[in-house]
Amino acid sequence: PGGHPENISKAFMLVLRLQRQFGEDIGIFSVFFLNFVEMTVGDCLYMPQNTPHAYLSGDIVECMACSDNVVRGGLTPKFKDLDVLCEMLVYKGGTPPSITPETIEPGMLLYSHAELDEFQVTHIQLKRGRTKRFCFSGQGPSLGFAWRGIGLLTVSDEKTRLDSGVVFLLAAGVDCDLAADTDLDIFVACCPPQYFKPPPRSRSKG
Repeated sequence: PGGHPENISKAFMLVLRLQRQFGEDIGIFSVFFLNFVEMTVGDCLYMPQNTPHAYLSGDIVECMACSDNVVRGGLTPKFKDLDVLCEMLVYKGGTPPSITPETIEPGMLLYSHAELDEFQVTHIQLKRGRTKRFCFSGQGPSLGFAWRGIGLLTVSDEKTRLDSGVVFLLAAGVDCDLAADTDLDIFVACCPPQYFKPPPRSRSKG
């Protein structure tokens, strides 16, 4: 964004990097009209539907609403459907919307957005030796995974060993106990409370 020399220099360096990775791919030109965002731990971006974006490098946690298609336009060896892409995109400039997490309690961050009806994400950080009980959603299921560390997930009498990459599913209203053998990072996604609100009734004219 902007015409500052620092941004222009970064854009040209990125072009060289992408050319080495993808060759003569038309998607390289997207560098000059998309935002180039360098994220650090805890940063969160919200991508509304039909917003063009490209993930370039590093480790991220991505949560995506139900979708039956991904339309690609470049920087990929997969099929590109440029006609459909051009029809569906939202042509609007500006900085990408970000989400500031809410601290529910020490070691528990909630990532949510007013426009997101489909999901919210909770980041749990448990220090070594700690045990804590959680209920992530009383109305719908929760899907989580261990990102880093070793621990134990207990639901009633069922125990699941947690290690990097282990995924677990919790039913609605289930309490689970998390125990950290080492420092433990867990991400859990579920539907936010507004997802379960009934739609407003339309008033009939009499």
